[in-house]
Amino acid sequence: MSMLRKVLILVTATAVILPTASASSNSLIPYSEKDGKNGRSLIRSWGCKSKVDVKCTDVASGLPCQQTLKVTRSDCANANNKIKKSVLITWKYCNTGKSTQDTYSDKTVAIYKQWTKPDVYKNEPIAPGKCVELTSKKNINICKRGAKMSMKYEGHIKDKMGDTYCYNYKFLRVVKEWLPEGPCSLTTDIQCILKKGEDNEEEEKDCSGNIIKTDKGNCRNIPVTWKYNSCLSNYKQGQTFKFYPNKSYTRIKSQDVVGLDMTDIPSGEQICKSFEVDYDIDSCHEKTGSTLQVKGRWTYSGGEADCISQKILKVYAATQCEYNFIITEIIDPSDNPQRGYIEIYTPNCAGQVITDDIYIVIYKRGKNNMNRENPTSLKGLVVPDSGFIVFCATGDGKFFYKKKCDHKTGVGSPATSNGRDQIAIVKALEGNLDGEMEVLDIFGVIGEDGLGDNGQKTDHYFGDSRAVRKEGVTTPSSTWNVNDWDIKKTAKSSDADPKRWHDIGPPTNQPIDATPIDPPTKAPIMSPIKTPTSNEKNPGPTKDPSSTRESPSPSKESASKKTQSPNKSPSKQTQSPNKSPSKEGPSPSKEGPSPSKEGPSPSKEGPSPSKEAPSPSKEAPSPSKSGSKCAGKGCGKGKNSPTVSPAPSPSKTPKVTTKKKPEERGPRTYNQQRYRDNV
Repeated sequence: MSMLRKVLILVTATAVILPTASASSNSLIPYSEKDGKNGRSLIRSWGCKSKVDVKCTDVASGLPCQQTLKVTRSDCANANNKIKKSVLITWKYCNTGKSTQDTYSDKTVAIYKQWTKPDVYKNEPIAPGKCVELTSKKNINICKRGAKMSMKYEGHIKDKMGDTYCYNYKFLRVVKEWLPEGPCSLTTDIQCILKKGEDNEEEEKDCSGNIIKTDKGNCRNIPVTWKYNSCLSNYKQGQTFKFYPNKSYTRIKSQDVVGLDMTDIPSGEQICKSFEVDYDIDSCHEKTGSTLQVKGRWTYSGGEADCISQKILKVYAATQCEYNFIITEIIDPSDNPQRGYIEIYTPNCAGQVITDDIYIVIYKRGKNNMNRENPTSLKGLVVPDSGFIVFCATGDGKFFYKKKCDHKTGVGSPATSNGRDQIAIVKALEGNLDGEMEVLDIFGVIGEDGLGDNGQKTDHYFGDSRAVRKEGVTTPSSTWNVNDWDIKKTAKSSDADPKRWHDIGPPTNQPIDATPIDPPTKAPIMSPIKTPTSNEKNPGPTKDPSSTRESPSPSKESASKKTQSPNKSPSKQTQSPNKSPSKEGPSPSKEGPSPSKEGPSPSKEGPSPSKEAPSPSKEAPSPSKSGSKCAGKGCGKGKNSPTVSPAPSPSKTPKVTTKKKPEERGPRTYNQQRYRDNV
C-alpha cells in the first residue's frame, strides 16, 4: 500500500546526473520543533504558489559555473594556489499564484557561502506573476573548493496572515573539478534543452526523459536546442592551440553542423567557445545523437602535442514502463566512508529511459522533512541491462568500484549517509518535489534517528555497516519492515558487491581490486536480466551494461588461468565457476587518490605465458607471479619490462617474453577517454 506525503521544496543539484527544474510550492506542512523551526498551525492554500531560483554564471564565457570551474593541480601549484574566476550569482523569487503575496522579510534570504545578500525589496508586496531578482559578482578561487548558495522564500497571501503560507527553497553547489595533468587541458560538453512551448512549459528543461516515443502515423517534431561548448583551461603563458579543421566537427545524426569557431586559442587563462543549434527531434525515432569533437596541436615550451576531446550525447525517445524500483543495498564502509553507495534495482525496465519524476531522497537522522540539499533525480537516466543502478557518493568510490558505479552524486546526496538516516525512493506526483509525492520504497523510519533517542541503536542503523535486502523480497514497500533486510556489521569496502544481489546480476567471485590497470578485454557478465531469475551454474557472457561495446568470449581466457575463488560476501551469495581474475581497472579518477588494494591476494599459481593471456597494463603493471623474476639492464624500471623463467642451471637461458595482445582500441591522446560519454 502506497503512502502519500506532502513536501514543500524542490532542490536542483548541479553535482548529480540530470538537471531538474524548480517549481511552485503547492503544499503545506507545519514545521516541527525537531526541525529547528517554530511550529505553526498553517492550512494548505492552493492559491499560495511560488517559485525560486539561484544560478551561478561564469562572467567571461557566460556558461554555467559547473562547466568552467576546472583546473589542473600543476597550474594551481604554479600560481601559488590562487586562480580566481569571476562569477555572477543570480537569486530570484516569484509569485506564481493568483493573489498578491506579502514576504516574511526576516525569513526570505539569498545566501552565498556565509554571506547574505541585502534585499531592499523583501518588505514590498509581490503581485501575481511578478518576481524579485538579485545579483552579485563574486570571485571563486578554483584552486580551492567551489561554492554553495541558496534562495529561501517565505510569505503569505495578503490580508490573510495566519491562514495561508508560501514557502520555497533552492540550493546550488558548484564543485571545482581537477583536470588530468598533461599539456592538453581540453574539455567538451553538449546539452539538449526542450524549447518552451507545448511540450515544455518551463525554462531549461532537459530533453532526457521528456521525449516520449510515438508510433508511426503519430510522429511529432519536438523543437529542441543543442548547446555545445569547448574549453581550453591552460593558465601557463606563451602557448597556443591550433585546430585541425578536418578532424574537429559537430554532428547531429551523422550530419555536419556549422558553428564551431576554429580560430587559434592562446594560453594564460581559460578560453571557452560556445554555440547553439535549433533542431526538431522526431518522436518516432528511438534515439537522436550528437557529437562534438575538438582536435588540434598544442605548442608549448616543452614541445608539441596532439590534443583531442570528444563528447557524445544520445537523446532517447522513451517508452513508459512500470519500474517498481527497490533499494537492494546501502553501504557505509567502516574502512573508508568515501566509498558509500546506494544500489537500486528494477526487474521490469532494464535498458529503458526513466520518464517518471522519481527521486532518491534522504531524511537526516530524526528529521520529519527530507533533506533539500541534493536529492538524486532518476528521470532521464538509462537503466543498465542488468537492471541495477549504483550511485556512489564520491569520486573515490567511483574509482574504487570501477565500472560498477554508474553515477557520482556528491556531497549531501543520499549516498553519503552515515547510517543514521532514512533513505527513500519517491515519485513526485506533480512533476517536482514541491507538491505531493508518493513513497515507493524506504529504508528506515522517518522521524527516528538510527542511533535512537537514548543511545539505543534501532534496527535500521547501518553505520560502518552494509544493509542488504533479503533474497526474494522484490516488492517495493512504503513502510519499514526489518524482516526484509540483513544488516552486516563492520563492513569494509571489499565486502561490497555492487550490481549483484543474491543470484541476480553478474557473478562477483573476485574481490574489489582498485589497482589502476587498463583492461585489455571486457569482462564477461551474465545475460541482461529483466525479471528476477536464478542462474548460478551457467552465467553466460553478454554485453557489459556500462559499455556500448560487445564483450568478447571468455572461453580462451577462462581456460588459460585458474584461481581459487575468495570468500563471498555473506549477504549476496552466488555459486559461480572459477574464472580468471578480473582485469577490469578503473580510469584514474580526478577526485580520489588511488586506494590501497584490499581483499585476498592473487593466486600464486602462475601459468606459462600464452598468447591468450592479457598483457600487463601500461600505467600499472601487474605484480610479478611466483616462478618468474626480472633480469637485464633497466629491469623493473620500464613500463613493459620482460620477465624470464628461472634458470635451472648456470647455463644461459633464453628470455621468454609475454606476447602482447593487440589493443582493441586505438591509442588515446590526452583527455579523450576522460570526456567520452557513451550513453
